Amino acid sequence: MARNDDGMYHNFRLSRRNPIHIRINEILSDLNKDVYRSKNQFIADALEYYINALENDTMTNSENIKKQKMNTYVTKGELELLKENIKNEVVKEVQKEMISILGNFSGNMAKGIVADNLKTIDKDNDDLNENTTLLGLAEMWGE
Repeated sequence: MARNDDGMYHNFRLSRRNPIHIRINEILSDLNKDVYRSKNQFIADALEYYINALENDTMTNSENIKKQKMNTYVTKGELELLKENIKNEVVKEVQKEMISILGNFSGNMAKGIVADNLKTIDKDNDDLNENTTLLGLAEMWGE
C-alpha cells in the first residue's frame, strides 16, 4: 500500500572538503533531540530565521519582479493625473471646511454671538482683502 505523504522534499549535499559544510554536518549529527524535534525542524527553523532577517532583500524571483515594478519611472501623464487627483481632494476638503465655517458663522449670527465680536475687529488689520485665493474661493461660494 502507498503511504499518504503530503511532504515537500528538498535534498542538499554537504561537502567533506568545505569547512563550513563540515561544521554544519557536525551540528546536525550532534543535535540535541530534547530541544529540537528533528533535523528537519531545526533546518526549517534556521531557514525561517534567515528569511525573516533578510525580509527587505530580494531573495526570490517574485520579490525581485515586484521591486523592479516599484522602481519604474513615472510618466508625465501619470504625474499630471496624480496632481489632478490631489488638487480635487484638496478642493473637496476646502469646500467642506468652508461649509462648516459658514454654517458656524451663520448659526452664531442667528444667536447674536458674532455681533459682539464684530465690534472688536479692526478694519485696518483685516488682511482678507489682500488674499486673492481666498477671495476667489469666497466668490465661488457666493455664486
